[in-house]
Amino acid sequence: MEVARANNGRWQSGQSGNPGGLPGRPLGSRAAFSQGFTRDLAEVWQARGKQAMNWTAENQPAVFFATCARLLPSDVRVAARLEHDDQRLRRPVTEAATASQRADGLSNYW
Repeated sequence: MEVARANNGRWQSGQSGNPGGLPGRPLGSRAAFSQGFTRDLAEVWQARGKQAMNWTAENQPAVFFATCARLLPSDVRVAARLEHDDQRLRRPVTEAATASQRADGLSNYW
C-alpha cells in the first residue's frame, strides 16, 4: 500500500502515517509489563529486601541515604543533629545530600 505525501514531505490531509490504523504498542502491553515488574519486585523484596537494605546501610551508607532521600517528598527537609562528631556518619549523610541535590538540580538545599 503506497502512502501519498504532500510535496513538503508531510502527510496529505486526511492521510495517516500509520496505514494499518493500529497503535504502535498493543493495548494493555505497558500495563501488563508494569504489573509483571511490580509482582517480580515484590517477590524479590519478600525474599531479600530487608537483607539488601541492611547490607547497603552498613556497606554503602551514602547510597542508602540517597535512596531514602529519593523516597521522601521533594518538599521534605531533614534536619539532623549529631550528638557527637562522628565522621563515619557525617560523611555519608553529606555525600547523600550533595548527590541528591545534584540529581534534583537544587542549589543551597542543605
